Amino acid sequence: MVYSSAQLFGRSDGPAQFLARRAIRIIPLYWLCTTVYVVIAAAIPSLGVHYSSEFLAKSYFFIPISRPDGSVYPVVGQGWTLNYEMMFYVLFASTLFAGRFLAVAMASILLVVIVAAGAFLAPQSQVLICWTDPIILEFVFGMALGLTYDRVKHLPRWANAALVLVALVLFYINWTFLNLPRFLGDGIPAAFLFAGATFGGFSPRGIVWRAAGVVGNASYALYLFHAFFIHAMVYLLHMSGIDIEAHRFLSVTITVGASVASAAAIFYVIERPVTRVLRWIVERRPITTAVSAGTRHARRGDPQALPKTDRSASTQAGF
Repeated sequence: MVYSSAQLFGRSDGPAQFLARRAIRIIPLYWLCTTVYVVIAAAIPSLGVHYSSEFLAKSYFFIPISRPDGSVYPVVGQGWTLNYEMMFYVLFASTLFAGRFLAVAMASILLVVIVAAGAFLAPQSQVLICWTDPIILEFVFGMALGLTYDRVKHLPRWANAALVLVALVLFYINWTFLNLPRFLGDGIPAAFLFAGATFGGFSPRGIVWRAAGVVGNASYALYLFHAFFIHAMVYLLHMSGIDIEAHRFLSVTITVGASVASAAAIFYVIERPVTRVLRWIVERRPITTAVSAGTRHARRGDPQALPKTDRSASTQAGF
């Protein structure tokens, strides 16, 4: 977020632009996936899955809530991470009026204060328990990497390899001997691993990298729908008479391939077109306003007030 939103820092419209982008990117596909699960549960009562209205509302709007078994997962189980992300987006957006370094510092301090308050006050509300969990301190590591990227994004290959090696060693030490809190034991090694994988002058080319790019584009769809795809493929493999236990490698290969292909189809058929339409709608609002205002000023004898092109206005919109 620090890197991709660099042009929004220090702008009065930065928070609104940032939240609009995030909403367009996250909400439509998440709501679609949630609705698919709800429809399936309603259409097949034998599954024994029932959702209360409160549980559905909080699942749709990224508010943590416990299931009957005590686990804190929304309808789409892996969506628990989005409950944290959306909270972070709101907090991060509130700092965008400042310059990049100051905004990151303020957001980091706010995260530390929130965690400290949770530890001191020991809230009983499920929402506050989740949103004051130390796991949110991992966002600090991510923001630090965002600040660092421009300065060290062309590391030599040996440095990238060293960072990855350090990450793996730290993971091993923590999992084998220390068992530190997650934000330390996993968060710090993950930061080293991310730096090693991205802080280099990589110029990927060829069909393999193009295929990897397609998977990357479809990663959000895969994140949301992969459990559904896996269950569907296991069912189909059973129906086709394939012994999954006897043909594990084949079954895993088919399942992973089908999941990735299905996610890519969702990206190109649904996610990308919907995102483009919603971005166009958001972009057109400031353009229309600028044109209307310019026309009014021109009628008063100020021809310079007319915008030069729609393209320049859309650039100012930030997308």
